[in-house]
Parts: sequence; C-alpha cells; structure tokens
Amino acid sequence: MFKNNILLLVLITFIFIGALPASAVIGDSSLTASEYQDIIGRGMATSWLKTDNNSYSLQALQDIKARGFNNVRIRTFADVYTTQTELSALVKVVDDCIVEGIVPIISWINHDAEDRGNDTDRTEYIQWWTNVAKVMADKSHLLSFNLFTELGGGSPIRQDVSVYNDWTRNVVDSIRAISPTRMIILSAPAKNVGSLVDIDPTIYQKDKYMMAEWHLYASGPNKKGGQKNWVGNGSPSDRENVTSIVNEAVAFTNRTNIPTYFGAWMPMDNQGGSLTPEEITNFCNFFLNTLSDAGLPWSVNALDQYYDKKNNTWKSEMSYIVDLLVTVGDFGITGLIDERLHVAPLYLLGQNYPNPFNPSTKISYQITRSDHVTLKVYNLFGQEMTTLEDGFKTSGTHQVQFDAFNLSSGVYYYTLKTGNYKAVQKMLYLK
Repeated sequence: MFKNNILLLVLITFIFIGALPASAVIGDSSLTASEYQDIIGRGMATSWLKTDNNSYSLQALQDIKARGFNNVRIRTFADVYTTQTELSALVKVVDDCIVEGIVPIISWINHDAEDRGNDTDRTEYIQWWTNVAKVMADKSHLLSFNLFTELGGGSPIRQDVSVYNDWTRNVVDSIRAISPTRMIILSAPAKNVGSLVDIDPTIYQKDKYMMAEWHLYASGPNKKGGQKNWVGNGSPSDRENVTSIVNEAVAFTNRTNIPTYFGAWMPMDNQGGSLTPEEITNFCNFFLNTLSDAGLPWSVNALDQYYDKKNNTWKSEMSYIVDLLVTVGDFGITGLIDERLHVAPLYLLGQNYPNPFNPSTKISYQITRSDHVTLKVYNLFGQEMTTLEDGFKTSGTHQVQFDAFNLSSGVYYYTLKTGNYKAVQKMLYLK
C-alpha cells in the first residue's frame, strides 16, 4: 500500500510538471527592457508593505486597475519582510497583480540600512534580494525588481558612487544566478536623472533585461524657485525644468540602450500646499504630455494620497487629480499586457495564503472561461485529503478556505483541474 501511495505521488508530480507555476501565464516569456518599458504605463507607488503594518487590500488593487492604472510600485520594508514566511505577504501581492493584469514592481526600502551603508547592511541587502529572487523565481515576467526605492541625501551609498556600484553589482550577480531574465530596474545613485551616468556601465552593458529608475518632484512641484518650481501655467523656465530632465533621460537611453522609468512624482506640493487646483492641473497636463511624448512610464506618489484604504474608495477631493493621471498623455498600453503575453485563455492557481498556516489558509484561482473545476488536497504520500471544489464555475477569480484542524503538521499539495489546464502547489501546515 505504501509503495502504491509513493507511485501515486510520483504520478501526480509528473502529471503537473508541465503546468504553469503560480502567477505565470500561458505563453509568458522574457521581456527585453524596451518591451518592458512599453507595458509599464501609468502606475501608483504603494505603502502596503512599507511598514510593519501590512495594509494590503485586493479591493484596492482591483480599484487601481479599474481606474486605468497599469503598474504598482510595491515599496517593501526589507527589515520586516525578510524570511520566507514574512515574504509570503509580498508573494500574495505579486500573485494578485498578475491575476488582475497589473505590472508589479518590487522596490527595496530600508532607511536605517541606507543611512549606515556598512558591510553588514550590504550583506543583508544582497541576502534580501536573493531571498526575493528565490520565492519569485517562477513568477510571470511582468514582475520586476527595482533595487532601491530611493537613497537619502546622507546615505553613504548615495554619497560615494563606488559604494553604490559595489552594492548594485553584487546584488545583480546574486539575482542573475537565480533569474537570468528577470527585469532589473537600477536606481539613479542620487535619485535624479543626472546621476544615471554614475552607474558603472559594466553592470548593464551585457544585460538586455535592465532598465533604470530616476525621479524628481517626489513631493511635488512648489513655488520655492529652483528645479521644482511651478507657477500658474508654468513659466518658460518652469517648463524647461521638465523638458530638460526628460531630454536627459532620452539621451541616456540613446547612449546606453538602457530604457528609463520615472519612479516617483506628485502633481501637487505635498509639503507646502502652495499650488492651486488650477496650477496642479496645468502642471499635470504639461508634465504628463512631456513624459508621454518621450515614451516614459511612471508611478505616482502615492496611493494613500488619493485612496481611502480604510473604506476602499477613492477620495472625492482628489478625484480631479486622478482623472488627470489616467487621461492626460498617450501611454497606449491598454490590452498590451495580455497581447504581449498571449493570455487567452488565462488560468492561474495561486499560492495559498498564509503559508505556512495554522490551521486555516485560503487558496485562490482564476479561470477566464466558465468550466468544470476540481480542486483537491493531497498529503505527501499522494493520499487525497479533501475535495475543495468539484463543479461548474463561472469565469473570474475564486477563493476557497482549507481547514486542516484534523490533520497532522506537514507538507500538503493542492491540485487544480479545469479543461486542459492542470496545476499543483505545495503548502506547509505547522501546528
């Protein structure tokens, strides 16, 4: 009997060995940097995992997509989300992004480590990205890794470009050992476009799966003079501030073949509140059209400014800004994600969450064609433990709960069958 169970487990493994991994899609293939730049489009930076208080909501993600945004920059506090168990929260966000057709951009953030910038911090930074690369190794190529959210002015990594290049080179090598074709988004050492030239070219010259992120206006334009100044409809110098940085980014790409991404900006003065609604509208129109003309995708700071996460609704007082964000400029990427990845039909079996779990966990799956679905759980020896789904299901995303109250701790497998699609995932029950 034991021998038969082992054979059954082997059979299950071979049946599903060709199935898609979690968050992968039919026809998913690697994307070159220029192809990836084309699909990022408009997006939102998020703070869901920026602190030790996980505030992620699937409804918020769906609302972002429905509103017309195509990417989310997932700023992740590396000092909290470190172990494989803790990273399951990040896996959950990424899996949901792929199911919803949103480009997920993971961005590392750890201000204390940035401020110190010592060898221990560098080692932990590399280890964090190594852990992320491992848990994300089978995810769709829609996912990218943005190596730094931003570097503070006093950070040794920002002050000494050799330190920046050392951290970056080492982490790129570690990621590439696991994911040779994962899109890596380098960060401008001093945040601004002018510092892109300080990135050691040997890091990116032979890698066609790299972009570079830079930004300005992270706290919005203001009326203080200087590079971020904006008054009225924008003086000639105000407008030149915008066009000059965009032109510099385009020139960098022309020299290096590294496309860029505008990773953080705000349309209003977030510190002094000096801009009127009319000035905010004028700035948005000019700024977004300039980015659009240059083909530069972006993520705006930040979702919490425009979205009430407690009530899962867009803030009414910010609606005119959100309208501008999703209508100004031609970032013609509608449907390009599905078209590029050939996701018709699309079936997905997500990783259970939480994982490991005790005693209950939730399993999500997506089907785009109504069909008969079976979802079963097996133990390590191939014995069927329970059937979670066995019937006709309409197209869409479904979620079921698995309760393991009467089972022993250990590894279990759950399998999904619908039409010609078969998939298997592993989960860990720890009492």
